[in-house]
Amino acid sequence: MIDYETFCKIHDHRTRQGLSIVQTAQALGLHAETVSKWSRIE
Repeated sequence: MIDYETFCKIHDHRTRQGLSIVQTAQALGLHAETVSKWSRIE
């Protein structure tokens, strides 16, 4: 499980910055599957 701050960072990278799942994962030091999972949650 990730913390709320990381959740917000994922959504910021994906929506505001327009980064891909892989780019977001690399920027935050997370696995791409983790980013994909949490990107689907609003």
